[in-house]
Order: sequence, then structure tokens, then C-alpha cells
Amino acid sequence: MQKNKLQILHCNCGMLYVSKGRALGNKMTCSKCGRTPQIEQLKLASFSSKNIPSRSTLLRNYNRFSAIFLTRRIVLAAVSIASLLGMMIYLPRTQQGTQLSTVPVSLKSARKPSPNRPPVSLQNGTDIIPPQDLQGFGKLKIINGTTRDAAVKLVDSVSGKTRRFVYVQANRETNIANISPCNCRLKLSMGIDWEQKKQKFLQNPSFSEFSNPLNFKEIKKEAGVEWMEYRATLHPVPHGSARTKQIDASDFEEK
Repeated sequence: MQKNKLQILHCNCGMLYVSKGRALGNKMTCSKCGRTPQIEQLKLASFSSKNIPSRSTLLRNYNRFSAIFLTRRIVLAAVSIASLLGMMIYLPRTQQGTQLSTVPVSLKSARKPSPNRPPVSLQNGTDIIPPQDLQGFGKLKIINGTTRDAAVKLVDSVSGKTRRFVYVQANRETNIANISPCNCRLKLSMGIDWEQKKQKFLQNPSFSEFSNPLNFKEIKKEAGVEWMEYRATLHPVPHGSARTKQIDASDFEEK
């Protein structure tokens, strides 16, 4: 039986055309959209007169190629949107980097925090200055029950000379011995971070003095010598008899 060769042309607008014999190629124009159907968009098929595809077969082929074409368009659109979003995200970062690079170098250096160092604390019982007049028998026990270090002075009430200048750490105690006879004022400075060159605390300093002087007298007797021993607490205690008063830094620092 002689076979009739048919060619199926597919237009992008969705129209299908069946050509018998020689292919129309690019010579025909779609009656719906006016464009030329492209034969290469659909595989060339030959059918016998007994095997001409039905309308449902043509419709399935049309739906399959339409789905492929639509999928390609969706993918291209997604790529375009992703590229646009990439530009939207990238451009502000570029502008921000440019703005940061315009900050002066001196301003950047000023904003850099300086490294913190631990506060300086002398060893408990350290003599801040060399002790004076060590020929006596007098004794003084100092108890620091506070959270700050203390620098304690024994100042001669008559000469104004500092007999002792001792460092007492927070929550520690120390003993001062061999105090020669004198009537001494007991001054103290409390604080954090000791500066040895300036002999003062750099953080949270305070200055005070015991209201009554300490009389380190010595009494000679036939059996020997009697001397005075005192105990001073730098924190409040129940039934304490000594009182303190606030003084200026200049009063504490005088020699």
C-alpha cells in the first residue's frame, strides 16, 4: 500500500499544522499569530494513511511540547530574578565598604579600646617608706576587714614626721613593731590600684584619721620597761571605742 507522508508543524502560539507531501518549511504563515511555524521545533514524523494520528494524540503532543516550552520559560525567569536579587544584595555591601574606607585613620585609632591591666597591690605589710626610730617597744596591730587596700601612716604629732608608712591588703592584717615613744596621729588612705611613685591609690581613694592620737609611752620600772600596744580595725566593729574623721588628700600626703 502506498504511504502518504505527513509532516506536523508546530507554532509557538499553540497552532498545529499537518502538511502532506513536501514540507512547507518556513514558507507558510500562522493564521493565528502571523509568525512562521518552525519545523525543527517538532520532530519530523511519517505516517501511513492507516496510521494518521488522532486528534487526541496530536493534543497530547501539543501539551507535552507546550509544557517543555513553559518550563524553559519559568527556569529562565527564575534565573533572571535570582540575578536581580543578587545585584540588590551585593550593591549595598559595596556601598557600605566604601563608606567605611572613608573613616579617617586617626578616628579609627581613637575608637580602639586600650587594654585593661590588673590593679596594682603591694605585698601585705610592705614599708612604703623606710621605717624611722626602731629603738622602741611599742606595737600596733592593724586589721583591714574591708574590700579595699589601705596605706597607714603613723605621724608624730609634735614634729610632723612620718614614723611608719605601711601597706595593708584588703581582708588582711599586719603588725608594726619597735615603735619609739611618741604621741602619733594614725592616718589612713583606702582604695584600689596603688601608684608607688605618687604614693596614692588611683581608684576609689578615701582619706581619714583616727580622732584620738596613739600615745606610745614607755615606763621604766625596777623589773623592766612597760610599753603600749594598740589594735586598730579599719572596718566597723561592735563596741569599738575609736572614732575616725574624714580628711583631705593634702592632709594625708603632707610629710
